[in-house]
Amino acid sequence: EDLERPVSLRHGTPDARLLAEVALASGIAEIEGGALSYTLPYSRAYPLARALVHWQYVDRLAALLSTPERSIQRESFGVLTATLVPPVMVAVAELCELLLAVEQGVTSFTMSFSETGSLSQDIALARVLRQAAADCLARFGFARVDVFIAYHQWMGAFPYDHERASALIAMSAQKAAIVGADKVVTKTKDEARGIPSMTSNVEAVRLVAYALSHSQS
Repeated sequence: EDLERPVSLRHGTPDARLLAEVALASGIAEIEGGALSYTLPYSRAYPLARALVHWQYVDRLAALLSTPERSIQRESFGVLTATLVPPVMVAVAELCELLLAVEQGVTSFTMSFSETGSLSQDIALARVLRQAAADCLARFGFARVDVFIAYHQWMGAFPYDHERASALIAMSAQKAAIVGADKVVTKTKDEARGIPSMTSNVEAVRLVAYALSHSQS
């Protein structure tokens, strides 16, 4: 109640039913994850068929609690196992989770992927996701669904040196602008040193915002 900004729930569990209920009751406006993107990377021994049912419930709950003025946003974790994931696997997982969500009534969905290390590959993946999403939604008759793209900054090993880490963050922000990302999931200069502090996170957000502003000007 003290926040005037939307809050996103990011967790990593294959069964988020109770968690989603409590989060949505508290006013959280977005839930990340899905049966594929949260089970295969985090809990590969968990039965996928069971996870699909659990996330069907989460998607339907998000749809039921959405209003025309305030839709509950669903976001897939396209990062999967982070680095060196073939882009085609990311695309397939993201499209599947998009269709699984809209089938339950979700009208606002974000597909995501992480920086691959190749700018041309990032551009191609973003284009494929957008076009394939539009094609799939039209093919199965889902209209009036808002689809967005989130870009995770480099998920691999980070430089220990602060200057190089900051340079990597700024470069990632420029790539996000080039691929036309609607959302950027930021990293901090302390990624290699441990859990980032609040101050480090604030600095990272400001650095990314600065880089984005120059990339778009």
